[in-house]
Amino acid sequence: MEFLDIKNKIDASNSADFGNVFNRSVELFKKTWSQGFLLLIFFILTYFSLGVILVFPFVIISEFNDGINITNNFGFSLFGILCFFVIIIFLLFLMTFFTGLLGGLYVIYEKADKNENYSTSDFFVLLRKNTFVKTFKISTITLGIVLVSYMMCFFPILYTIIPISYIVIVYAFNQNMNTTEVVKIAFAIGNKNWVVTFLLRIVMSFIAYFGLFLCGIGFFFTFAIILIPQYFIYKDATGYKGYDELDKIRGYEQDKI
Repeated sequence: MEFLDIKNKIDASNSADFGNVFNRSVELFKKTWSQGFLLLIFFILTYFSLGVILVFPFVIISEFNDGINITNNFGFSLFGILCFFVIIIFLLFLMTFFTGLLGGLYVIYEKADKNENYSTSDFFVLLRKNTFVKTFKISTITLGIVLVSYMMCFFPILYTIIPISYIVIVYAFNQNMNTTEVVKIAFAIGNKNWVVTFLLRIVMSFIAYFGLFLCGIGFFFTFAIILIPQYFIYKDATGYKGYDELDKIRGYEQDKI
């Protein structure tokens, strides 16, 4: 669907119904709880892999190189500056892989919701060669919004955390949109359904954290229930019916920006 078409549907839609979204989310979770578990496993593997590749070498260097703390004319440690940039790169790539994996999970949710077959490969639909760069852009913008909100103290991040949660969903189902349009649609849905989304996030979080009572690892199996309500709210607000063939073709086109 095109940007203006989706925006108009969101503006004309009613706010999501708490009970309706809650019930559908629970039913979808029953069918897909194992996929939420896989998401966490993939993310943990990504976290440690990136840590080994990007961060661990600098830890080794700092332990064995006595002259590593050479300072520049401004009194800053050159190695410290280098480590700072490495950490930023680490966060950006970690955010990129998490965004891609999470978007893949929403693709799985769509297929499960329509009783279609899905596979583990669906997790990587946004991390392929022709989508990775755009996923990186989306992740960078999302991280930037979060950091700016934090710098503006508590209340901005409390507000923006809801619209931000829709960015991945909008991107996953509208890969033809440019990054600006994705963010605008996400904030349109988030603003329209802020209260309902916030309440559902609280209730689903309580349910998810019950998993901690199962030897502490049950949360790995229950946490994904927190993510599902946004899928149904997006679906209802935009009238989303699923991909048609044209959407699939457009989804793999180069980013407009």
